[in-house]
Amino acid sequence: MSHVRSRLVLAALFAVTLSGCGAGNSIPDAVRLTPGPIVQNAAALDPEAGTISYPLEEYFFNWSEHQTVLNAATLALGTCARGLGIEYTYKPLIPEMGDDRDFGVWVTSYAAQFGYHAVMSEEKAAAAAGQTTPDFGVVSPEQQELLADQCVNSPEVKRFREVPSTGPWSDAMEFAYSAVAGSDEAATLRETWRGCLEAAGVQPPDNEAAFDALAVGEGEQLSETEIRVAVADTQCKSEVGMVQKLADLLAAHQSPIIVEYRTELEAVRAKQEAQLAEAQEFLAAQGF
Repeated sequence: MSHVRSRLVLAALFAVTLSGCGAGNSIPDAVRLTPGPIVQNAAALDPEAGTISYPLEEYFFNWSEHQTVLNAATLALGTCARGLGIEYTYKPLIPEMGDDRDFGVWVTSYAAQFGYHAVMSEEKAAAAAGQTTPDFGVVSPEQQELLADQCVNSPEVKRFREVPSTGPWSDAMEFAYSAVAGSDEAATLRETWRGCLEAAGVQPPDNEAAFDALAVGEGEQLSETEIRVAVADTQCKSEVGMVQKLADLLAAHQSPIIVEYRTELEAVRAKQEAQLAEAQEFLAAQGF
């Protein structure tokens, strides 16, 4: 069984969602909070890491913390699996490379290597190609059902797989992004970006609301054309200052959310920190 298929077993058995936002198309007036002032560089862009960080994120797990809890959930599931006689070898999750695309691809070095495709390390690519040792052995449908019935929702696994992260602020967070994406500022920046693309010999996207110059479907082969377009795309975004300006605008829309829901957000962060401490203790007790 390949590494990919073994991870699919995990994905099929349980999904840990960090954001959990799903407001739908109708946004209540209660979440239409007036944005705060735009502060330059309020959002921190790190091109080397490929990440965009916002002030609101201090209330939620970062990737490293989230990975620790996921590893604990995986180990707890595997421990339960072995108790059922199912072959299992624990291996920590492979760290993801940063690839925040709130406003499309924007890191030129990534674009030159991956185009619009998912960014992944050599270790992750090897795993995706099935070149690593699987976590599970061959798992039959009956064993999958057994895992689902007796392990996934067991207290030992459930304490790690359910990450507290949603609350009354979730709709407001979704609306904040929608408000930024549909704002006059975004439209003006996109128009300037589109002009830059044309000057670089790249046809702007048909969808004027798009944040990427080229839409690439999952599974499509990486091509020289895709790389050329993606590189021009990221260079134009940099020239326009597009991503930093939009990220700062989003931070301004998030600031009243922090004020409005600070007590609830602090409570969620406290729960996450307790969960993280428990996960670290569990992994250490198992020798990891």
